[in-house]
Amino acid sequence: LMSISMLTIPLVDATAKYLSSAHSPLYISWARYVVACMVVLPVTIVRFRNEFLPRERIGAHILRTLFLMTAMTFYFLAIARIPLASAISAFFVAPIIAMVLAVLFLGEALTVRKIISLMLGFIGALIILRPSASMDPGIVLAISAGGFFGMYMIATRQASLESDPVKTLAFQCLVGVALLTPQALWKWSIPAAGELWLFVAMGTMS
Repeated sequence: LMSISMLTIPLVDATAKYLSSAHSPLYISWARYVVACMVVLPVTIVRFRNEFLPRERIGAHILRTLFLMTAMTFYFLAIARIPLASAISAFFVAPIIAMVLAVLFLGEALTVRKIISLMLGFIGALIILRPSASMDPGIVLAISAGGFFGMYMIATRQASLESDPVKTLAFQCLVGVALLTPQALWKWSIPAAGELWLFVAMGTMS
């Protein structure tokens, strides 16, 4: 499941980058959540009726939604400015951050294998990004997105301890749309007829 997820994400990213030539990344972030809502909510309501939202660990659900919303918005702003390959490379600080946070906050063991993978991941990020005093703002945005995504993964772990994953996704979609609506209104644009299927595909894959 994780492999399928990681193979799908670049398709979403590429679609968002293509759309960013005509639409603000702030609007694209909102549109992605709206389409995801249209896909997820009917399934969740049919399955759970009136109890389609989680009632446990609400704080963790709110945090994970805020972290993911921020990560996605920063990332879409980044890919509108820099090549997609560079953004993905910078974003992949997320697993490193998640591993460190898992040890600190979830009490997971820091094994030799994890330490080696941490070091290799960090060295790989340095080789690709070549940080300097004049680092491109797009790279900074992508790294920040990776940081928030790492925190999102930890919050998701906490939220998933008691909540159904489908309910968790429904909560994320609804709250995400509400929080992203102001920035979408600020940068509002009307998709062309030929772009609608791209927005639908992006939200569905997400």
